[in-house]
Amino acid sequence: MVDMAYSSILFRSREIAEEVIEVEEKFDKLSYKLWLATFKAAKWERNVARLNGLLQMVRSMEQISDAAVLIADVATRRVGLHPVFSRALAEADEQIGRVNVAERSDFVDKSLKELNLWTTMGAYVLMIKR
Repeated sequence: MVDMAYSSILFRSREIAEEVIEVEEKFDKLSYKLWLATFKAAKWERNVARLNGLLQMVRSMEQISDAAVLIADVATRRVGLHPVFSRALAEADEQIGRVNVAERSDFVDKSLKELNLWTTMGAYVLMIKR
């Protein structure tokens, strides 16, 4: 999610930012279900302290997803990048880009596992929109 939020700023993409918000809302619902399931499990768990780690992890994940929404909010408000941020991105070793795949490409209808892009091209795929 944080990668997507970051990308929403780089690409000035309201669409990606809205996707981040949607995923965060889904996570909120899953988080609630995890808390409930953990409390139910506490009835049978002899070592309740073990469940504490799970709840702490869920809380941390919630904080991360909330932070991703704050980052994506920059793209939804169409705020321009600060010049210092733009310069830092230009000097980064890793570059981020968007690629549109042609309808007749060999990539069409193949899974990421089949394409093996990291090994064959050194490319890490952040997200796919089909």
